Amino acid sequence: MKKIILDGYNVIYKIPALTRKLDESLEAGRIALAHFLSGWRKRYSNADICIVFDGKDHEILDASPLKIAGIECIFTRTGETADNRIIKIVHDSENPRDILVISEDNSVGNSCCAHGAEVKPSSFLMPRNKKKERVSEDKDKAISATNSTRITNSYKNYLEDTGKI
Repeated sequence: MKKIILDGYNVIYKIPALTRKLDESLEAGRIALAHFLSGWRKRYSNADICIVFDGKDHEILDASPLKIAGIECIFTRTGETADNRIIKIVHDSENPRDILVISEDNSVGNSCCAHGAEVKPSSFLMPRNKKKERVSEDKDKAISATNSTRITNSYKNYLEDTGKI
């Protein structure tokens, strides 16, 4: 079974709905990400998921993993970054090829790839048909060439009539 490791704050800042939660608090952002991943796992994957967060803003003194919405969350110790912890987890793994790392950070991605893990951007977590939906929305907004010319001419006449051109 594959293990998915996420660069917590990196992913939060790449998904607008989660970024907005940070306006409430860091904890609200973390909880929203965990709930998002819990739902995502039910739809797309049965993998173990672990989110790694920089721990300097977290109150847990021993930096023990905890679960939020059934998702393992690790907070780094003071002086350790989430990036370094993710790289260490991959490096220390018996089979890094069974690990998928989700991060936009080049250093994390390059290091984890060098150790054999697969790396994907945070967009990997977004619904697979999101781009198709966006294209169909744009298609519905499109107007014909005839209507485009008619609207342009009408606006041009308006500007001439009002003395603006």
